[in-house]
Amino acid sequence: MRYVSLLVVSAIVLSAGCREAWCDDLKPVPDPISDKLVEIRLPTVPVTQQPDDPVPAPSPVNPDTSPVRVDDINAGELYVIESDSEIKVTGSPDGIISVTPKKGPRSFFARFVDGVDREKYEDRTYSKPFVYVVQAAKTGQCELLVFSSVQDDLVRQMLTVTVGPRPPPVPPDPPKPDPVIPTPPNPVDPVAPQKLQIVILEDPELRGTLPAEQIAAMDGAVVRQYVKTHCVMTGTTPDFRKLSIRQDVSNQPQWIKTAFAEERTALPLIVIMTPTQTISGPLPKTIAETMTLLKKYGGE
Repeated sequence: MRYVSLLVVSAIVLSAGCREAWCDDLKPVPDPISDKLVEIRLPTVPVTQQPDDPVPAPSPVNPDTSPVRVDDINAGELYVIESDSEIKVTGSPDGIISVTPKKGPRSFFARFVDGVDREKYEDRTYSKPFVYVVQAAKTGQCELLVFSSVQDDLVRQMLTVTVGPRPPPVPPDPPKPDPVIPTPPNPVDPVAPQKLQIVILEDPELRGTLPAEQIAAMDGAVVRQYVKTHCVMTGTTPDFRKLSIRQDVSNQPQWIKTAFAEERTALPLIVIMTPTQTISGPLPKTIAETMTLLKKYGGE
């Protein structure tokens, strides 16, 4: 009987030792984000996969793909939080997100915020006993708050929430050429001085009705002196003529024919021709007004 008792005691001790070693292998897996025990799991990119082997694989020499918590949620997507114990999930301010608690394990066929392609539906099963489904309710920004009776620290995560169609990306502005700064032209008079051709058309029968100063504008020395230096010269004669409206100009130069064809709005009529334009109108009634008109196109 003593040998049997010793065997039984040995078996119990061996069994207890194995159980203690097996339990040591099932220590909680560290959270890849917070390095705390995996008590609460939020969506991350890339999606955190729970290994089948309870012992975590050794970390790579140069890890470069640490998961990052998802910080945005769009209409129609699920932001799923799972936990080993019951927690409280809310958002601040209210009304931006909705939170629905579920009993786990729980399966969903939906679009997920941490999906590789967020536009595609996929099947997922969340195995923890407590599952919380967060969805977009109104466009805005809010802070996701997770309270746990197991962990002292409050889990906080800022979320950008979009309800409605996602705006397309704004293309970058195309490169713009350097502005061309125009070179200002040299200042010029409104009408550059030019050599003139001048014709005065009158009805000799009406001369007696004209003011004396208007007659002086046609025949006086002031105008005749001006045209000697400011008119086109044909030989030694300036192109300045005073003609009767009944005169035959068929054998005259073309510039005289052009002046003769102008509409006679009033008599006497003065016609001033430059290389670029023809100006006609009533002859001013004074010498001063006539000189002002001539200097406007022929200069001082």
